[in-house]
Amino acid sequence: DIFYDLLALQFAQSIDDVSFNLARKEMFGATLFAATNHDHMIEPSTRKNSCLRRNFLLKSILLINLALMYVGLIYVTLQQRNGAYVCPSISVNFGDEVWEEALIHGHERPRFLEYSYFNGIYKVEGNFNGRPR
Repeated sequence: DIFYDLLALQFAQSIDDVSFNLARKEMFGATLFAATNHDHMIEPSTRKNSCLRRNFLLKSILLINLALMYVGLIYVTLQQRNGAYVCPSISVNFGDEVWEEALIHGHERPRFLEYSYFNGIYKVEGNFNGRPR
């Protein structure tokens, strides 16, 4: 696959080179002839102070943005740790499912487990070891 990709890239590059050389020989018109035969020079800016001020301004804005993001992250983390985003109650409905051979921790033999016993609304009443009770 990569061989065919490189082959296609080489083909496209050769078409580009041929087109450029034909344009340099005025085969595609005067506009492309002038564009391909004109020397383009790029001169760097001599105004260093304006660039330095602009870079300093951009870096300052990014630093302030980063600091605000960290402050927001710390605030949300502390609120979450204090339980500000915990639901005060949760409604559970397992239906009428029954598990006949349930192995329950602390019991030696399988037990009969009906999920409908656990249906209802559970309310948070404090914390125990950092978890809702």
